[in-house]
This record gives sequence, C-alpha cells and structure tokens, in this order.
Amino acid sequence: MGGGNNVLVAVRCRPMSEREKEKGASPCVESEDDKMTVTDKASGEQRQFSFDYCYMSSGIASDLPDEQAKIYQVLGTEVLNQAYQGYNVTVMAYGQTGSGKSLTMVGRPSAAGQDCRGLIPRISEGIFNPEVPAGEGMVLAKVELQMLEIYNEQVRDLLAGPGGSSVVKVREDPASGPYVEGLTKHTVLVYEDVCEKLEVGLQARTIAGTKMNAGSSRAHTICQLHITRTNLTSTSRARAIDTSSLINLVDLAGSERVAEAGTADNVVRIKESVNINKSLTALGQCIRALSEGRADSKHVPYRDSQLTWLLKNSLGGNAKTIMVAAVAPGSSEYAETLSTLRYADRMRKVQTAAVVNRRSVATIPVIIEDPAPQPVIEEGDEEASSQATKTPPSAEFRPRGKNSPSAKGGARGRVGFRNTKAYQRPAEMPSRLQVARKLQSMGSWSKDDLFCTLKKPLSYYNF
Repeated sequence: MGGGNNVLVAVRCRPMSEREKEKGASPCVESEDDKMTVTDKASGEQRQFSFDYCYMSSGIASDLPDEQAKIYQVLGTEVLNQAYQGYNVTVMAYGQTGSGKSLTMVGRPSAAGQDCRGLIPRISEGIFNPEVPAGEGMVLAKVELQMLEIYNEQVRDLLAGPGGSSVVKVREDPASGPYVEGLTKHTVLVYEDVCEKLEVGLQARTIAGTKMNAGSSRAHTICQLHITRTNLTSTSRARAIDTSSLINLVDLAGSERVAEAGTADNVVRIKESVNINKSLTALGQCIRALSEGRADSKHVPYRDSQLTWLLKNSLGGNAKTIMVAAVAPGSSEYAETLSTLRYADRMRKVQTAAVVNRRSVATIPVIIEDPAPQPVIEEGDEEASSQATKTPPSAEFRPRGKNSPSAKGGARGRVGFRNTKAYQRPAEMPSRLQVARKLQSMGSWSKDDLFCTLKKPLSYYNF
C-alpha cells in the first residue's frame, strides 16, 4: 500500500455541476496519468500535483457504474488484502461540500441493473467473498459492525436503536489507542446483514440541504468493520491464533463557507458549519505535524477534536491509511479545489506504524482424527515387535502415565501403543466438538461462528 507505510492518496474529480454551469464557470482541473493540474483562470497560473491515483469523471450517467467499480478494484481490494493479513485499515474521503465524497464512499441506489454502490458496501461484500484464501487448518471468521457520527463535537451511535443511548464517549486504551465506549457492536453473518445495518445507520445520519448541496452531510460518519479470524492448526494440539483487523470507512463532512452555502440566517446550520470546519482544521494541523516528522504525540494535537482523537491510529499509529480527496472542476471553486489538493499532497508525506494484529488465544489438546488400533505386544515376542516398528505414520504413540499398569506394578515391557477402540479419551484431550464448545465458552464466538469447526448441522450437537 503505497511506499512502506506512507498514506496512499487518490484524487477524484467529479463532473461540472448545474450550479457551476449557472455561474458561468469553466473547467479548471486536468489530469494526466497520476498528475493533476489546476489552473487559476484569472491569472493563468497553473499548479501541478502528483498522487498515487487520479480519477476524472466523464459526467455521463451510464459511465458511473464502471467508474465506481474501477475505484473499488484499485482501492477496495487493497483494503481487503491488508485486512486479511491482519492490518488495521482506514479509508477517508475528504473535500468541500458537494464534491462527491459520499458518492465515493456510499454510492447511489442501484437502478435499471446499474451497480452504483460506493466503497463501503462493496468492501463489506468483499469480506464475505468465499474466494479469499483461508490458510492452513480450520478457520473461524467473525465480522462485527459499528456505525457512528460526530455531530457538533458529539459522538453519536447510529445503530443504538430506539431504546439505546445515542450519545457515547471516546476513551483511550494505553495499549490499543482511542475507542468509543458504549458503542453498540452487531455481529453480521452475511452481506445482507451488513446492508440492513447500513440502511439503518445511513437513515439516522444528520443531513440537511444547502445551496451547495441538497443532501449535505452535517456530521462526520464512520463505519467500523471488525474482522477476527481464528485459525486452528490441524495437529494433535490445536493452537488457536487470532488475526484481527479494524476497517474504518470514514465519510467526512465537507468544508464549506457560510455565504456560499446560504446558511447565514440559520443558527443551527451555522453552528454545524463552525464545528465541521473546526474539526477539519484540527485534522489539517495533525497532518501538518505528522508530515513534518513530529511523530511524538505531545507535538500532534490529536485532542483538539473528537475526529482527530478517534482517528489517532489512522493518522500516525497502527493502521494502513488511504485518503480519497474529492474535488470540483469548476473555475468558481478554484480556491477550495487548490486547498484540497494541497491538503492531499501533505497527507502523502505522513507515515503510519502499522503492525499485524495476531495473538495466540488458546492452546487446546485435541484429537482431530482417532488413529488406527495398534497391537499390544508382550516382551519377547520378536515377530510382533518387528511388525510394531512398521507402524504407519498415522498411528499415535502414547507414553505411559502415572495411572498405567506399569506405574502400578503391573505388566511391564509393553510397547506404548493402545487400542483406541477400547481406550476412553481422557477429559484433558477433548474432541473437535469440545474445542468448539470451549471457544464458545470463552465469550468470543457465537454458535453461528463455530459452524465450520463441526461436520454436522449445529442442531445435531444441541447448541
């Protein structure tokens, strides 16, 4: 993802809007390869910037599905690849209001067979793609969804439901960093579950119309997908290894000018604009400090806003980060477009410190398959003893313990292979089903998550 742990930056330029055409604006943004040039029509001055990816929208409605798919193929698949390796990943869309951030992240409702979904639903679908390699041994996969918005510097749970508290607090764990206390977490088993929760969350967002954007987001929206993959190695002792990843999908509210947005007479809209611009300014200050190499937390003003505090790991900590900068092509938006491109150019210089999130959660003795019965050979029986040396590799050698006949003064000199049909498995060596029950009792897995460890439907085991 980019060079090393540098933030990957992509820029997307939307087509000319009707508002820009009515103002008599002309295109001032051009793209060639991965370079984007913006021209000041008044002075003729040109500024050129280089990014990891640049996208120019054609403005033709029928091209939108292909454009959305192309962005997912480049950025979305990279997110999934990093997440399945165990990295935390963040995708954030930045730009002025009405520049196409929500189109990139959420998309539009699909109609007439055209798939216009954005990165959030496409990445969510990709998580459940069965073609993703599972690795060696049995793999348990668990996906959990959370969704929040930061409105007027308050963090709100978008999936709290009618009986829950929507206002939650940001806390910080010394080891893992900032998190949201009390944020509801929903286990999703299939992509359709994600769609249902996303629909609830998107309906709960704070949206209002302005002159610049009829569906302007008045808050920063963050969708969090927690992926935990537990691998049980296929040996006589099953090692349970957790590989986890947190995917942050961030649709930032757009920066705006009160006069241009036409909200000067609305106290509520003014307060929203002030808080949006305040948090984006704090984000810019953090990016400036990190791009200049001041990685020491005491020099980076993460605590200046709820947004930067919550995204602390995404900006300079344990995460791989992608920024999608959305810009407008009209000459009337030249100042905002230039500011966004400068912002994105500075973000390219930021480096994170991503590490793989992997830990051993349990070491449980287990018999995956019972070995074939082996003969009990008496001392002095040379023929049987020679046959025992030819025991197939699948046979399991069981050394005698304190409860064996030899330990109690009984018969001695026997080879340590036992007839497994007559042998009762001790409690400390559970079966495959008992391993599943053990993991369930640890509180990390539901019965639906344990399905792949068992050979028959869950109802057979009376879960």
